[in-house]
Amino acid sequence: MFHVEQEDKMENKTGTSECKTAHGRPITSYKDKDGNPLEVFTYDFTYDAYTEDKDGEAELVKDNNQLTLLEQLKVRNAERVSNARAKQLAVELTNRGVVKPDAKNDPQVLLKDIFDKLMITKLYDVEGARKMATQVTGIEWA
Repeated sequence: MFHVEQEDKMENKTGTSECKTAHGRPITSYKDKDGNPLEVFTYDFTYDAYTEDKDGEAELVKDNNQLTLLEQLKVRNAERVSNARAKQLAVELTNRGVVKPDAKNDPQVLLKDIFDKLMITKLYDVEGARKMATQVTGIEWA
């Protein structure tokens, strides 16, 4: 006797999204690899989505006070869209030379990191921590 497992019914779909911000900043505040200002851009992404079919299982799931199969499909497909869009956006930003700001490549991030550490000590108020962070780094607040 042979047991054949049923494969998930999937279909490849394409979506389009628009990039207005990257890493919490407007995309227009970044420059591309050639030093030119970036503009808002759109990009396409692909993802696999479950097909929506009804085979009687939805009623069984419903009786157990869970999401119906159709609701599960919608949730899972929304997750897949979000995941695919985020992955493609990372590729698009990399291709445009956008690097996530960190303490090594953005002085303001370094300044904020030191400020946060000073605030954790509870030895400074906000203004004192800001002044000390500037004094230590030589970086002025933007």
